[in-house]
Amino acid sequence: MTKLPHARSLVPALLPALIFLATGIARADDTQVGRQSLDDAWWTGPIVAPSPVTLPRGHVYLEPYVYDVRTGGGDYIGSRSYMLYGLSDRLTVGLIPVIGYYQPGGGENATHMGFGDLTLHVRYGLTTFDPETYRPATAVSLEWTLPTGRHDRLDRLGHGVGGGAHVLTLGFYAQEIFWLPNGRLMRARIAITQALPGTARVVDRSTYGTPEGFVGTADPGNSFNLVTGWEYSLSRNWVLAFDVGYGHGGATRVAGTVGPDRFRARSDSSDTFLLAPAIEYNFSGSFGIIGGVRYISGDGAAPHSITPVMAFSMFF
Repeated sequence: MTKLPHARSLVPALLPALIFLATGIARADDTQVGRQSLDDAWWTGPIVAPSPVTLPRGHVYLEPYVYDVRTGGGDYIGSRSYMLYGLSDRLTVGLIPVIGYYQPGGGENATHMGFGDLTLHVRYGLTTFDPETYRPATAVSLEWTLPTGRHDRLDRLGHGVGGGAHVLTLGFYAQEIFWLPNGRLMRARIAITQALPGTARVVDRSTYGTPEGFVGTADPGNSFNLVTGWEYSLSRNWVLAFDVGYGHGGATRVAGTVGPDRFRARSDSSDTFLLAPAIEYNFSGSFGIIGGVRYISGDGAAPHSITPVMAFSMFF
């Protein structure tokens, strides 16, 4: 059974969500003079919160990310690319490949590079944004992550770039655009996702911390994530962006044998909070760049991390 996050842990992440819902009530006066037009704002999107907007039929959207996850154990430099296609005006499909490069800490010279797990993405639009009624754009998504990245039989711990398990992720996305009292545009997003991983077959050293000689399985816990993203249009080209989020990860159970001995391990569940300030520069309504830092605060079961991020958005 999925363990639900404690209500008190959700409060910091729910506050922006409540503000998001309130924007439909706190509307700017339609007669306001000097209000920025929708055509005068170009957006790339915040670092974390995904867009609910589906692509027009026949169009392509590419958004490659480059990041460096910095923790006490070393640096994990990775690239995650969104490659999306508008199958119809309401249905967007695509691939999300991952490439990882690991550099251990402590002065070790044991770098490793490999392809991570591949995710298939499907997004179906429910509603489109209406500036007259302030109806938000909404969508549901389905992602299936394939265990294509190496997760076991590792030369050394830390070289894994995959999870070894199929993962089904269900999501709901929403986006609202509204005017602030100064007439500038603000774009707000909210995304709620639930990931349901399967069982991973594990042999020898693995991303689950198993030792040489291990044979068995790993059952990753279900995970829940809530994130809101905010973008403030400074000008047609420049945008300030900010994400805040909460994540709950269930306990992971590992069971098997090492030679004649039984091996059992269980990680604790985790609660993490995320902050990601960034700045965008949009060359046009179809091409932009964003750079920022993602900070994740762990609770002991999950490590703290500081991750510089850069991404390019391209619409064709």
